[in-house]
Amino acid sequence: MAVIQYRHSPLQDRQRDAGARFVGFGDWEVADSFGAPDSEYEALVTTAGVADMCHRGRFKLEGDDTRNCLQRLTTTDLTRVEVNTEVSAFMLNERGGIIDEVDLFRSDRFWTIRCSSLRKERVQAVLAEAARECHDATLTDATTTQGSLLVAGPLAQHVMADGIMDGTVPREEGASSILQIGQGRCLVTRRTFGALPCYQIDTGGLFLESVWERLGNLARRREGCPVGMRALEMARIEAGVPRVGAEIDEETTPLEIGAMLRVAYSKGDFVGRTALLHSTCREFTRRMVYLRIDSFDVPHAGDTIETDAVPIGYVTSAAPSPRLKCALALGFVDSFRTAQNTVLTIRNQQNQTLLASVTDPSAMRTATS
Repeated sequence: MAVIQYRHSPLQDRQRDAGARFVGFGDWEVADSFGAPDSEYEALVTTAGVADMCHRGRFKLEGDDTRNCLQRLTTTDLTRVEVNTEVSAFMLNERGGIIDEVDLFRSDRFWTIRCSSLRKERVQAVLAEAARECHDATLTDATTTQGSLLVAGPLAQHVMADGIMDGTVPREEGASSILQIGQGRCLVTRRTFGALPCYQIDTGGLFLESVWERLGNLARRREGCPVGMRALEMARIEAGVPRVGAEIDEETTPLEIGAMLRVAYSKGDFVGRTALLHSTCREFTRRMVYLRIDSFDVPHAGDTIETDAVPIGYVTSAAPSPRLKCALALGFVDSFRTAQNTVLTIRNQQNQTLLASVTDPSAMRTATS
């Protein structure tokens, strides 16, 4: 059996010193937790957590025609994106399947594209081919020269305000500012992680440790902490947000995950548009559901979802929710056999069953607010 040669964040030594336990994520080894996933989750949903996102792919696209190039590759209307603003979009294949969910930042001179580490090579190939077809376009891989951090939670804005040396923390979704944090000059962008306010911080690799230490210390002052992948997954699943590598792949369309409002048909042609327009609902026989388990027993990806002992789907990801006092799961089911508040059964590989109900994540959040 071949040994996987994982890539590592520049922050791994500092994270190991802080008690981090690591897990494979694609071809990267990332911090799974710092010893107490439930406490890290609690920090995310009540105060603030700081996460290392250096595993994400980062590309810079320069040239006179780059906006039109990206306009054809993504589902968002980029003509509406102002300078120093970031938006999210799907990158589709010709069949309408999702290659990746990407973040697109527009500066006055270039575009930055962030993608999942699980789809980096695929996204890079698509961007490289498009760059060759565009006039005077240059694609640069900035994954190893830059790094990214995430500060998320109800007090994220306060942590950021405490941490900057000059300027103003952006407050509007997608707005960005260049700010000094520690020794690093950083691009700070206001976004949302699941249902939580958050800030994406990009800086040069040489300054990552300084920025990480400063933001981590400031988060601790507000009873926050560094957080690993497990706590992020708990918050993501609780918010009902699909992820590349779990709910999203190239066989999945925006329709199946309930995300057609993020497809701007009116902007004109883009890759995958024809396939989506010419399809019918009958072609998409599955849909993503959000499941509340009637216990803390967490199912596994691949477990069967049943109704009246008949298999109708499968679990894609699951996690405990200490705040909701139950386990939660996302999965795909037969579109014609389920409705809101339907009671289903999840059967695991040991033939044990769990009761689950189809519900709305926004209603769950309201119930706990």
